[in-house]
Amino acid sequence: MPLVGIGTDVHAFALPSDMTAAYEASGSVPGQLLNQFALSQHEGDLRVATTTTPSALSGTPELAIPDGEQVPARPADVSQSQVTVLRRSGDELAIVGQVSGLGPTEQIRGVRFAGPLAYVVTFRQTDPLYIVDLHDPTAPTVAGELKIPGFSSYLQMIGDGRVLGLGQDATNSGRVQGFQESLFDVTDPSNPQRIANLVVPDATSLAEDDHHAVLWWEPERLLAVPVSSWRAGGIASDLDSPTSNWPSSSVLVTRVTDTAIEQVGSISHPAAPSAGGGSSPCPPDANCAMPIDPGPGSYGWTPQIMRTLVADGRLVTVSSAGVKVSDLTTLADLAWIPLP
Repeated sequence: MPLVGIGTDVHAFALPSDMTAAYEASGSVPGQLLNQFALSQHEGDLRVATTTTPSALSGTPELAIPDGEQVPARPADVSQSQVTVLRRSGDELAIVGQVSGLGPTEQIRGVRFAGPLAYVVTFRQTDPLYIVDLHDPTAPTVAGELKIPGFSSYLQMIGDGRVLGLGQDATNSGRVQGFQESLFDVTDPSNPQRIANLVVPDATSLAEDDHHAVLWWEPERLLAVPVSSWRAGGIASDLDSPTSNWPSSSVLVTRVTDTAIEQVGSISHPAAPSAGGGSSPCPPDANCAMPIDPGPGSYGWTPQIMRTLVADGRLVTVSSAGVKVSDLTTLADLAWIPLP
């Protein structure tokens, strides 16, 4: 029985530089897209990764009727994911190829297309990383699969058969444990391997949901992402030593080699000092990490760093509180510019 659920309509438009946009074609695919990385155009074809979740209409098993006797044909369908290839034919975006059945009962949490390959992460309890071979767009296949605890919600291609995953570590039962960076060896698509990972316990990262928060600086092989930790001590030098009694927000800087993820350090912005010993209010829409019962003499809100970039050989971090300039090699503070 096919899944009865929500589909996604896809429309194509021409955007010539010397005239207005013009409609060209339409099509549809089963399921829903995760984000912009679930769409990719390659050699004239559009590849789309979606998750199909059965609606209430598919909750009742279909009935087969052999010799007039009604019996259940099979149990109700469950969620699954697929990669679909669309090709324009006149005013239609027609499906020319599809591979389905990825991650039964799970949903896509991360996806990235790279030439004739697609990397798809699904998750419910474990993190299957599927590599889909799209060399023949009319007959895509699953080239390889890797199952590990946790999931990656953002995938960064870093060349030389390596993919970097940012997401959450988790137990075998699917309980998330903290922010995780994973390094995958995809040199052999039929046998992907995770060769390194780094975990910040009880932490999340804005980079999991917003790829603009990710800085991958290829010349130095540096990765910088904002991390908010709700564990006493936050991001310590060894990721385990408590250094404070309230949540921390900072940028975690790591160096990713071909075989390892090495922590370089972290960068934080100064908290707003309280005037009378209590905590200062968080500015409107500032996305602050608030202290938990800070007590007398404590600091106020800790601003979450939203963006990181490299400018003139220096590392620049931006939060609602201000802009900090740090040394790209040592991460030492060079300047702090508070915002009004």
